[in-house]
Amino acid sequence: MTDETRVVASRWATPFESVDPDRLHLLRVNYPSEAFVTYADGSHFDFSDFSTVHDESEITVFNEVDGKVYRIRSDANTVRIHDERDLEQIDVWEDETGTATCRLTGSELQRSLSAFMNGDRPSHLLITGNDCVEFLCVNEPQIDVVGTIEATRTSFH
Repeated sequence: MTDETRVVASRWATPFESVDPDRLHLLRVNYPSEAFVTYADGSHFDFSDFSTVHDESEITVFNEVDGKVYRIRSDANTVRIHDERDLEQIDVWEDETGTATCRLTGSELQRSLSAFMNGDRPSHLLITGNDCVEFLCVNEPQIDVVGTIEATRTSFH
């Protein structure tokens, strides 16, 4: 008998959850960052000249279907970005799970030290045609429309 953890996907309701992942584009991921590191032995490294401090995680995506750019803001302190072909096997898909967004329980990220610190909250998964972003957060992510983009075509006139 094996004691493997099963990966289960459930619904994460977003404005783009049912969009074909090939029509959803990851534009940017801003991860909460620090300006310095200090150790117990007194050593201190200040790298504020090389980093921009962000208090929260922000993920920006473009949805071709509605032409909108969305910003997903969260208190995530654990973010994993990988090629969508590296998405681990999901053992169970619950009813009405979106194709572009879902929540996961039992994933590799949830078996990390960061997940232990966040309790048993599910990770959130955003799947685009080229990438996957999986993140753990304490509170529900906030999704805002931050712009609209219309299709353009180069004119040869």
